[in-house]
Amino acid sequence: MTGVLVVLVGVVTGVVVLRMDDGMEGPYGQFPGPLATRPPEKTPHPVASASWIEVPDWSSYGVLVYGGLAMGSAGPETAPSDLYAISIASGRVYWHFDKPSRPLTLDRATGGLIAGTGHDIVAINAKSGQVRWSSSPGIGDVTQAVSAGDRGLLVFSDDAVAGVDPASGRTRWTARLSRECQRAAAFERPVVVDGTAAFLCGIHWVERQNLRRHVSERVGGQLTAFDVATGRRWTVKAGQLLPNGELFLGQGPQERLSVIVRASGDDGRGILVMLDPMTGAVRARRDTPYVLNPVFADGVQIGRCPVGGGKVVVCGSDPHRGRRLWTDTPQQLVLPRNSAIETAITVTNGRAYVLMNEDVALSGTEDATQWLVVLDVRTGARLAQWQLEKGAPLRFSGPAPITDGVINLDTFPDDGSTGTDVASFLYAESPAAAKPRSLFPAPSRFDLISDTLKSVLT
Repeated sequence: MTGVLVVLVGVVTGVVVLRMDDGMEGPYGQFPGPLATRPPEKTPHPVASASWIEVPDWSSYGVLVYGGLAMGSAGPETAPSDLYAISIASGRVYWHFDKPSRPLTLDRATGGLIAGTGHDIVAINAKSGQVRWSSSPGIGDVTQAVSAGDRGLLVFSDDAVAGVDPASGRTRWTARLSRECQRAAAFERPVVVDGTAAFLCGIHWVERQNLRRHVSERVGGQLTAFDVATGRRWTVKAGQLLPNGELFLGQGPQERLSVIVRASGDDGRGILVMLDPMTGAVRARRDTPYVLNPVFADGVQIGRCPVGGGKVVVCGSDPHRGRRLWTDTPQQLVLPRNSAIETAITVTNGRAYVLMNEDVALSGTEDATQWLVVLDVRTGARLAQWQLEKGAPLRFSGPAPITDGVINLDTFPDDGSTGTDVASFLYAESPAAAKPRSLFPAPSRFDLISDTLKSVLT
């Protein structure tokens, strides 16, 4: 197996013991519970929004949702300001961390929020507002973090990665990323399976002619994985699975990493490869209908399926039998020809939420037409659909983009331009939706004092 050279760098990293003045103000009042116990299923409305002037890094999140809280930075991503947790329903500040920082990831099982403050990271209990620890992983400016629960925390800079103990903040190990993998995790967000975090890197794009039109195609690349607790890594290159292959990564059934491989230029069939997350060894290999950006839920593989002429539809496949189960065709919804489809899955209630965006660059329009469609995972039946307001293309945001009764969306220009307004939108079927509010910029210090007095008096 061909490997990528990764040099382990020993770093003496200190964990800061926090004093009474740890930068936290609050919490104020009672912890706000979720807006709903189930994901939106009928006609959600915008509950709240937040906006910035600078475009965030692709891997960054504008707002993280936990319970009834929206947590985010009040300033632009390139120069983050204080971190706030604000009640989605009331708009009141629940707690305020008065150091320049931005949210990186959230362990939903414990409510542990990890925020980046330049070279350092800080752990905050989202519910209590307690600052648990602050540390420097020793890898430079932190750009991203991925939680593997109690197994550990994986922290990235542009050219290095570190494994951090989530309980103490102690750095367990560090590694320098190979050249082809530097900043790769920022664009191919890691998938975590059984304590292993894996991501694609080294992918390049080529142009080819397809039915009298030019299309871009991603080829080559490799899958790189780290054991979050120990730093052990393994690498599998596309050529090892299929010559001239194209890789897409997902979380497969039976706690396996799944890789979809197809031959360059083939729009019909692919190969589904199941890998052992600990070693990268191939555990299963099956021919399967080709699916772009696969997501697995309840034993079904869901994603985008090419149907010829540059068009794609949403489809569900049985990865074990290698056959198509259902296809959601454009006959049920008039889709723009140049449409990009992103899929998020809610496994708990067997529903797939599909965000459909018009490709603004290809359509020649200033604002994207976009829809949100709800499908039954097993049958593909369309349960609900609604058209969102026209605007910049949206994407699902956050480690759990559909949670606590809220759908978390944000904008990101396809060309990655800077100096552009970027916004986050929270949708829900809550009564609070009747009065959407702007969460950020956050209230002034005077408002914080006023809220404190109100909570004391009430």
